[in-house]
Amino acid sequence: PAAASSATAPELAAAPNTAAENNQLVLKLRQDSWLDIRGADNSLVFSGLGKAGETKTIDMQQALNLKVGNAVGVNATLRGKSFDLRAGQRGNVVRLTLE
Repeated sequence: PAAASSATAPELAAAPNTAAENNQLVLKLRQDSWLDIRGADNSLVFSGLGKAGETKTIDMQQALNLKVGNAVGVNATLRGKSFDLRAGQRGNVVRLTLE
């Protein structure tokens, strides 16, 4: 019985992480890029220069307003699916609302 309860504990611990990972925005910077990420209520999540090679992972607990300078140098994934930051945008500064 003790072995059975210890075998189930890791599975229970893994479940919240899986749910959180399904609601994440991941920005992988291939080039230095300026990022400004704010919540729907304008609360600051992150603002500053991201360096090439860095990865920013944000848990989406609410809609996010995202501004990215040098967007061509950033790969984005939302809820595990890649998307093009620059889709429908002009220039290399992107402004998006993600829900």
